[in-house]
Amino acid sequence: MEKDLVEFAQLFERFMQQMSLAAWSEGGSPLKELLDRHLGTDCSTLPVIADSFPPYDHANLQVALSAFLAAEGRRHELIGLSGQQRHFGSLSDLVEMGHHQL
Repeated sequence: MEKDLVEFAQLFERFMQQMSLAAWSEGGSPLKELLDRHLGTDCSTLPVIADSFPPYDHANLQVALSAFLAAEGRRHELIGLSGQQRHFGSLSDLVEMGHHQL
């Protein structure tokens, strides 16, 4: 019985990998395409650098970002992404799963 379970798990893992590859090849990721255009290169080849801020500083960060984006000569576009039951993913998570998000 245990051997059958292991074989099933291995087969199911290969199935999921193939389905993931098929999803990427058919639809791609609108978020990845947007980032690729913005960065001028394939964003999946770039490192993701992260930083975090304590909750009490989020308002200050928003004020700073708003001032930065309001400066003359700068432009920006706001895009929306659907959430995953309050899961807050990293940028790399969003790019990887982006074909489900946008």
